[in-house]
Amino acid sequence: MFGYTLTASTREQWQKDGLAPPKAVIDATSAYLDSEDAVAAWLDEECERNPNAWTRSLDLFASWRAYADKCGEPHGNTKTFRDRLEARGIFAKAEPGTKRAGYQGIKLKPQKVFSEQVSAVAATRAVMAAGPARGPAHRSRSGHLAKGASCLRGTLSS
Repeated sequence: MFGYTLTASTREQWQKDGLAPPKAVIDATSAYLDSEDAVAAWLDEECERNPNAWTRSLDLFASWRAYADKCGEPHGNTKTFRDRLEARGIFAKAEPGTKRAGYQGIKLKPQKVFSEQVSAVAATRAVMAAGPARGPAHRSRSGHLAKGASCLRGTLSS
């Protein structure tokens, strides 16, 4: 039919593995996917890999969340964040002594400590400490911030 015959072992291999794409196609696909990966971009722009570094989970997630929001990407929750980091070889490890949750081998770049990130951490801590919200920055029963409430991007106007 095609002017040649496949041996039984070649045919079995082809049926099992299919058509193997050339290395250039595999490399180009990998480069494209990396360029479209928001977590990889955040790691490159906002973090440093250092085997001796340790950073709190709360600080890393706040940085990722601010970055994702700025880029219009969904930030997910802390579990999906952990899964994304673990897929890149960054694993959760409790801080020796304090046992606080964090990640070994990564730290935020010093110039990348955003006021948004600091605000997000402070707001999270304040909400946790205050219990049910009261005052001008409270949430309505539907969960929406009331007018005058602060958010990561500044203060909502009235």
